[in-house]
Amino acid sequence: MTTLWDIPSNFFEGQTVAILGTGPSLTPEAVAGAMKYRTIAINRAIKLAPDAEMMLALDGNWPQEWRDFAGLKITGCADDTLDAMYIGMCYERIAVSKTETVEARKSGLAAIRLAAKGGAAKILLVGFDPHTAAHFHDSSGAGKSYQYLAQGLEAIIKELKAKGIEIEFYVKPESEPKKRISTSFEFSPQLPATLNAEGYDELEYSTIGAPPPIPESRCPENAAEVLVASVKRISIKRSRKAR
Repeated sequence: MTTLWDIPSNFFEGQTVAILGTGPSLTPEAVAGAMKYRTIAINRAIKLAPDAEMMLALDGNWPQEWRDFAGLKITGCADDTLDAMYIGMCYERIAVSKTETVEARKSGLAAIRLAAKGGAAKILLVGFDPHTAAHFHDSSGAGKSYQYLAQGLEAIIKELKAKGIEIEFYVKPESEPKKRISTSFEFSPQLPATLNAEGYDELEYSTIGAPPPIPESRCPENAAEVLVASVKRISIKRSRKAR
């Protein structure tokens, strides 16, 4: 059965808490970057983050997959059949216009409140895409939308930042610059063996004299595409990543 729980104020004291939402920007790479922090996964996010510290889902009628989650389970519905911590209904008052305020239950907002109440110094929002109805597990947008989430996020971020809690959206790190190697050679019917050099995304060769078109059969192993950029340069873009 569920157990009424009030998170201790020092549970996350001074630490960074990554909250994993279910938006389309939640990817295995994003999850891997977040797992170095304390983590709260929002319902289906455990598909990509089965080793998260917590899972929070305010709704009832949990599927077996959620019930089998090995970490700390947090719910917003009392349930005699569920072994989880009950934190209350967690309604959030959200101003959707100058004249209209609604009360909404959003697991993502509840997780932010939980992290802040537990003493987090910084909250990292991963997979939060409030302006789309798509989810990482359903790109069609046909699933449940994030109604009022954008307005709720704006308000809660402003409130918590005023209290000194840092909140950031996860940003995918820029990829490392490509490695390149360049050389010159006199074109011959056989491409140099060095075209198969390991560890490069792109190899550029300036030729002495204009090369004829390169037959597809001459493409070096693992080359994804061969382009004649000019009559005196052959650019070979490899399918193997730089190391």
